[in-house]
Amino acid sequence: MRQLPNYYNDLELTLKEILGMIQRGVKDRKSGFHNFVVATSSFNNKPDARTVVLRGFDSKKMEISFHSDLRSQKISDHKSGFIEL
Repeated sequence: MRQLPNYYNDLELTLKEILGMIQRGVKDRKSGFHNFVVATSSFNNKPDARTVVLRGFDSKKMEISFHSDLRSQKISDHKSGFIEL
């Protein structure tokens, strides 16, 4: 039987493991954390989801960064106050 990872039953170690995976996702394009989905809703409450690339992560502020085209709908939704990122 396989031995369970150290973080399996320890909440603090689990959080540390997850934060490390997110950090690796910034640079490692093969990481499962490199691409993720951002979902928004516009003024008519219609949901919209798209895949984006993780570009930065600040573990102290718990903030992620990703690039987007300023002409994209998600940016205009955000500027209109219809979504919070």
